[in-house]
Amino acid sequence: MPGNALPASWIDRRRHWWPASLVVPSLALIAFGLVVATGSAWFWWTGPAVIYGLVPLLDSWVGSDTHNPPESAIDALERDPYYRLVLLATLPLQLAGTVLGVWAATSTDLNLLQWIGLAITVGIVSGASADVAQPLLAPNYYVSRALAPYADLRRTRPGATDPIGALLADGVDMLVVSDMAIPPGETHDKLQKFIENGGALVRFAGTRLAGAHDDLTPVRLRRTGRVLGGALSWEKPKKLAAFDEKSPFFGLRIPDDVTISRQVLAEPEPGLPARTWAQLADQTPLVTAEKRGKGLLVLFHITADTTWSNLPISGLFPDMLRKLATLAGSSAAIAPEEQDVAASGELRKIETLAPQRMLDGFGGFIAPPATARAISADFQGPASLDHPPGF
Repeated sequence: MPGNALPASWIDRRRHWWPASLVVPSLALIAFGLVVATGSAWFWWTGPAVIYGLVPLLDSWVGSDTHNPPESAIDALERDPYYRLVLLATLPLQLAGTVLGVWAATSTDLNLLQWIGLAITVGIVSGASADVAQPLLAPNYYVSRALAPYADLRRTRPGATDPIGALLADGVDMLVVSDMAIPPGETHDKLQKFIENGGALVRFAGTRLAGAHDDLTPVRLRRTGRVLGGALSWEKPKKLAAFDEKSPFFGLRIPDDVTISRQVLAEPEPGLPARTWAQLADQTPLVTAEKRGKGLLVLFHITADTTWSNLPISGLFPDMLRKLATLAGSSAAIAPEEQDVAASGELRKIETLAPQRMLDGFGGFIAPPATARAISADFQGPASLDHPPGF
């Protein structure tokens, strides 16, 4: 693709509106200007008024945005200096607002409520860059690194106008999608058919998915995520709970230093526990899954990079993805279908059995290797590399 040219099939109709994103990192400066101009310190509440008042009103008026760029346009967008300048402009605004807020908090006479307004406004400014900063490495890097030794990886071809359609045409068993809203349309229909015909769709959350209305998820999602350990959160980052024995991840060791700082929350509903393969210590889902047709739909409620957790750089992440790669195309039935979930949330049937405990050469139980595949409930064959002895 020459220069910074974008695919002819996609045009950024909002190109000239992107500088408006600088309003959020400028909130502390705007509040300071209003305080100076009016002499009222109550204008330090400008940040919460804009974020929790004006923005939701505009959001309800504008509606959902389905004009996201296709994967084939991402590389060209990242090379375009216009978008990079808009991104870099947030840094001096954020630093200036933070320094100004510290000065106002220590050098001006504020009552408690005014001080709280100042703290929240500066906190909003300080956290504004979390969702726009570029990660050290793209999400696909962590996924590719985890699966490369165990799977034949296919990547989107540069310039492809329909990258998902091209991958599906290659006959892949498992498709991994990172933070992508999938509204009704041709792509949605292709993915739904892919799953129903036996494919595995593994999705990772993010700001796009959190704000989208999307039915290609195992569970219903709340439209806003939960931030743990942020400037506006009283909660500390959460650790993972031990995997349930019904989970394909059962037996994997969870490192003590893996923490989750943000997640997309699932709506409480009947059957949620049966669809939960991994959860945090507070029992909120981290990975959910559901059988659809002959295939499998899996959702990680975090991003595939390190912006929401350090799971992608832990040794557990490759093990979890390798388990999914093993299950793809052969054991989607270990996840519950809608009709398989009773009102209590318990499974009523299991058509295939995932490996839980394997026997090593000394007769001891060990976690199943990544190469171990699930068996049908009526399997009568001998032990093999794909089906080692064990439970």
